Amino acid sequence: MTPVIIYVDDQATNLTVFEAAMPEDWQVHVFDDPDKAAKALRDISPWVILSDQRMARITGADLLALARQEVPGAMRIIVTGYSDEEAMIDAVRRAKIFDYMKKPWDPDALVIMIEKAIRQYRKNQDLKRIQEMEQETAVNLLAAKEADRQKSEFLANISHELKTPLSTIIGYTELLLNPGQEGLDPGEEDTRMINDLKNVLQAADHLHSMIEAILDIAQDNADQLKLNPTTVNLTQLLGEVQDVCFSHAQNNQNILTIESTVNSVFITDQIRLKQILINLVINACKFTHNGTVRVEVKDDMEQISFAVHDSGIGIRQEDKRDIFKPFVQLDMSRTKVVGGAGLGLGISQRLARRMGGEIVVNSQYGVGSTFTLLLPKQLSASDE
Repeated sequence: MTPVIIYVDDQATNLTVFEAAMPEDWQVHVFDDPDKAAKALRDISPWVILSDQRMARITGADLLALARQEVPGAMRIIVTGYSDEEAMIDAVRRAKIFDYMKKPWDPDALVIMIEKAIRQYRKNQDLKRIQEMEQETAVNLLAAKEADRQKSEFLANISHELKTPLSTIIGYTELLLNPGQEGLDPGEEDTRMINDLKNVLQAADHLHSMIEAILDIAQDNADQLKLNPTTVNLTQLLGEVQDVCFSHAQNNQNILTIESTVNSVFITDQIRLKQILINLVINACKFTHNGTVRVEVKDDMEQISFAVHDSGIGIRQEDKRDIFKPFVQLDMSRTKVVGGAGLGLGISQRLARRMGGEIVVNSQYGVGSTFTLLLPKQLSASDE
């Protein structure tokens, strides 16, 4: 940008000499009337303003003090005579001048001084822009954090509100389906009702798992998700996973098997580990039909690996980057059939990372997929 310079002096000869000394690529404005210069300050927006101290109606110190208010970013230079040292001190105090030049001034020295002022002006403007950007970023960050807090608070509240009636539905449905209590007599006349109740229970369980996932996301976003490291009873945990996922495997005529060769001590959050494994296995069962879903657990040096293999439809290469995004469903042939909100894999990856691990994917479209959960053998304090 072209530097903009103002020089004010009530002696026309000084103005002529000043203009002649200035480089051609500068935009130079000269005024012999300080009142006119004062009125033009905001319109011109000078980078540098110079003023002679001794003028008829106003002093240079007064004019530069006014300029400090009108165009505070401009660099102010006062031009004084040898006997004007007190005026210069006054200009320093009131106008906060950048520098001063004594008369008679040397044209080359004057240009050098103004060039120095121009460089300082540019530095100040760059700093101002950086500060404004930092302030804007800080405001946006605070707004984003507040929006995220409100969203997380809403998700947590709505999740709790939904869980209360849902738990009642599940409880009464289980009561009616339990032949050992005051439920329905499983005779032929009740078969249809029992099947309907099973469908209600399955739908309620599915909705319950979605609410739990939403609550986990809300807690994780609000940094309220806490881990509880314990020594894992892996045999019991894997048995529970198989029990929960067995019906999901049967729904699509799949064979579910779980194999483990781990004998070492394993310390992590057992509840969250179970949640991740159930999510991975149920997801495999959904996208596998008349095939196999195999969970393979191994001791892999400093970590334990849980590999969930399936012979399902697989994942396209271009879709792999999106599979762990919450509420994202891939455009696959059976997506609408299996349903779901796309929460399971997203929260599973979040939980895995909070536990110091990771879920990695290896998949071939049309052949099958392997989702491998890798967790350290001991949950560190920093991960809790």
